[in-house]
Amino acid sequence: MIPTTATSRTGSAPVPALPAAGAARAPFVASARWRVTGGRARQQAAADAALAAWRREPWPSGLLALDCFLSTDGTLVWFLAGWESAEAHQRGRRAPRWRGVTEAAARPEADVALAHAVTARAHGPFGSVTGEPAWPGCTVLVTIDTDQAALQPVVAGTIAAHVASPPPGSLGGRLFFATDGRHVLNYAEWTSEEVHREAVGSPVLGGRDGIFAGMAGIRGSSMNRYQPYRRFTAPA
Repeated sequence: MIPTTATSRTGSAPVPALPAAGAARAPFVASARWRVTGGRARQQAAADAALAAWRREPWPSGLLALDCFLSTDGTLVWFLAGWESAEAHQRGRRAPRWRGVTEAAARPEADVALAHAVTARAHGPFGSVTGEPAWPGCTVLVTIDTDQAALQPVVAGTIAAHVASPPPGSLGGRLFFATDGRHVLNYAEWTSEEVHREAVGSPVLGGRDGIFAGMAGIRGSSMNRYQPYRRFTAPA
């Protein structure tokens, strides 16, 4: 039986701690974001349908964990799968269980569409700053688009310089370099959405213009806040 820990979070309901070995701790990740129209109820229904199909299939070899997140604005479902290596992902991506997640957005329903998919290698630390539980109140994903792979370490260095002294409420994070060379994923855990909103405008995170303002080769960036929804971890 596959060990799982699951919770949904609404309002001020308590969030139980989950195992530290979530997908973001893996050396290689596959990220898939769906855009959903129809509000929070449809957002949750889309996630539940994919995860129900997921449970019916054997666990792919080399997959360490799968985390599912729901954006706080009710428009996105995000799946982050942590793999032990790029080679394991190449083998496992063909497994029925993983295909059920990545291909479900291709269903004919007009209210669910694949918004962004990328594979990436881990770069940089993942540490808890405050000792809070491994299941954070808010998970933030920032995607930075670059002109070339050579800019990925430049972006990483810029981020590291700004978070050398983490702001209050930051629980740690990790950077991922996309295998296509065109994206850097900044995964960050926070105690709450409200705390992150307050920190965004502070100098440590670049203030109003952001830390990449005026940097050559940056084509743009996106930021979304999520609440953790479900986690599956590999069988022992």
